[in-house]
Amino acid sequence: MKILCLNINESVWKHWLTVAPSDKSLVRVLSMDELKRLLDESKPDNVEYCFIYLDHEHFHQMIESAITLRREYPGLKIITFPNKPSQTAGLRLLSQGINGQCSPYIGKKQLETVLSV
Repeated sequence: MKILCLNINESVWKHWLTVAPSDKSLVRVLSMDELKRLLDESKPDNVEYCFIYLDHEHFHQMIESAITLRREYPGLKIITFPNKPSQTAGLRLLSQGINGQCSPYIGKKQLETVLSV
């Protein structure tokens, strides 16, 4: 199964590659437009999750983009990875249907737990 990953941070991307379960294929995209294009081109059952890295520079814009993505693809499991902790942002995302929020440098065991829930 594929996990589409919107991530512009090279360090975080390399980390995700090391902690991702071996039975998952991570596909990196660098923009929301590219992510939506791949979702539209994919069969719905080929993409299991979408990881969205919320970078510091575009933090609030990325939050709103994740919420829009949730509305446009209601069956997609979306997990956000904020660069900076924000209880307000986390509550907004979860209240709008985002499935989870994790540290960008999540551990392998913790990510396996997240993906099993």
